[in-house]
Amino acid sequence: MSKKTSEIIERQVENKTIQQRSSDGYFNVTALCEAVEKNLDDYLKLQSTKNFLKQLSSDTGVPRSSLILSIKDSNQSESIWVHPKVALNIGQWVGEKYQALVSSWIYDWMLEKDFRMEYVTMKELKDIEEGKTSKKKKKEKEVPKGFEEKIKKTLEYNPNKKEK
Repeated sequence: MSKKTSEIIERQVENKTIQQRSSDGYFNVTALCEAVEKNLDDYLKLQSTKNFLKQLSSDTGVPRSSLILSIKDSNQSESIWVHPKVALNIGQWVGEKYQALVSSWIYDWMLEKDFRMEYVTMKELKDIEEGKTSKKKKKEKEVPKGFEEKIKKTLEYNPNKKEK
């Protein structure tokens, strides 16, 4: 379940609210880690995390300092916000249940942000793929070539699996 304001998408997990910025997809992982009772510092200290961030920065051209941001709110409370790909990696680190959840959140955000489509659930996407029509006519936009493969790779990525 999610609720969207003009700037923040509110996600629910373990009866806690996790924020995602609609403008760039960055997640408040302080809230995510608190909700699942994980210590974010443990993730940040891992050598595999350091390697991942270095590679991600190299691949995307986004400086490491911009992949993980420390932000203070109006009450001067500090929270850590991360790039969507880092959020996906953290979702994998905290556990399979959250890996799937964070992947879904990113997928939904990408559909809405990049293609400005009406929200489409995974079931509706499956129905479209199978040629089933919906009672409601939806204006469809063509998905750019290679997008589905990128999503598939993102969903299948496992930070704990060593590449050959």
